Amino acid sequence: MKNLVINGNWYHGTPSGPISKFRPFSHFGTIEAAKDSIGKHIHLNKTSGPYYMIKTTLSLNLQEYITLEEWGGITSIHLAYGLANSSIPQIEIFEQIRSKAITLKAESKDFDQYGLPALKAELDNRKIKAIFYKNIVEGNPEDYSVCIIDESIINIIDTQLLERVDLEESIIRTEKLKKYLFLDVQQLPTH
Repeated sequence: MKNLVINGNWYHGTPSGPISKFRPFSHFGTIEAAKDSIGKHIHLNKTSGPYYMIKTTLSLNLQEYITLEEWGGITSIHLAYGLANSSIPQIEIFEQIRSKAITLKAESKDFDQYGLPALKAELDNRKIKAIFYKNIVEGNPEDYSVCIIDESIINIIDTQLLERVDLEESIIRTEKLKKYLFLDVQQLPTH
């Protein structure tokens, strides 16, 4: 099992054009994870590019991050589940956020419009700027990825345009892992 190394390069893959500023809850990982992220978008969304890989570093202190298990998806419901099952003090609020987001989803409302700001507010109050996790979907499952909460910790170093041929291995790998992509919230147990 690999150790978490915070200082170093972190990569973000996107099929939506070059990025000059990231939003909260953006994900970063190894080069392979970034390419797999693009491969996942190609596979699921049938995007045609252009494709970019953004190389970054993090400005982060030891007290400003937590580590979690993979939480099964990218929605606020999934992240709230991961936080509610963590060792963070006072986790009940995360289960409350998750429950309300599930209710909004059942009502066909934009649950992330409520859930992501609610999660960000709670994490900001706790001075948590990033969440590291073992990424079982993209890249090597022994490698860490990071979900940023505070976008100011990201320093963009370089942006590289990728061709589809650069992503063929990732597209194939993503196809094999499709059963892990975006686990349905109904598969996640409640407390």
